Amino acid sequence: MTRNTTWEELRAQRSADDPEAHEAYEQARIDFELAQLAYDLRKRAGLTQKELAARMGTTQSAIARLEGGGTTPTIELLKRLGEATGTKLVLAVGEDVGTDAMQVRFAS
Repeated sequence: MTRNTTWEELRAQRSADDPEAHEAYEQARIDFELAQLAYDLRKRAGLTQKELAARMGTTQSAIARLEGGGTTPTIELLKRLGEATGTKLVLAVGEDVGTDAMQVRFAS
C-alpha cells in the first residue's frame, strides 16, 4: 500500500529542488497570513467590508482582495487597517521575534 504525499512534503520537495518555488511558496504564505489578519481585525471590530473600506478610504473590492490574499499589502495599507479597526501596527524584526524573520501584528 502506498502512502499519499502530504502538501507539506510536496512543498518541501519542490522548494528544495527550485529556489524560486521556495520564494513563491513563502510569499503565498505571507499573503495568506496577512489576509487572515485583515479578516480577523475587521470581524473583531464588527465591520463589514464596505464599512472598513469607507474608514480606510478604499473600495469594498480592495478589502475583498486583501482578505482573499490576492494582494500583498504595503506597510501604509496595514497602518490604515490598524487605524480603521482601532488597533496599532507593530513590526518586529530579528531578535524581537526570536528568529531571523519579520513579524507583523496589531495591538489594542
